[in-house]
Amino acid sequence: MTRELDAITRTALSTTGDGVAALLRAKNLTDMVEIQLSLAQQNLCAIAAGSARLGELGLRLWVGASKPFLDAARQSERAAI
Repeated sequence: MTRELDAITRTALSTTGDGVAALLRAKNLTDMVEIQLSLAQQNLCAIAAGSARLGELGLRLWVGASKPFLDAARQSERAAI
């Protein structure tokens, strides 16, 4: 999970840096608005993709961590029958 968070952070910083560089090259207000809209769209897509990936990793982590407890509960249930 830490690697995924690191990748998300690096991507966000890179995208933001590229956006700032593009804003510095903007020739007029229209260019600035287009750059900002593009940057916002890229960041929202990255947030959605990152959230989905983190959700998958969290679920996988929960399943792995809960397996011993669920197995023990099933065994005790069978023993009680």
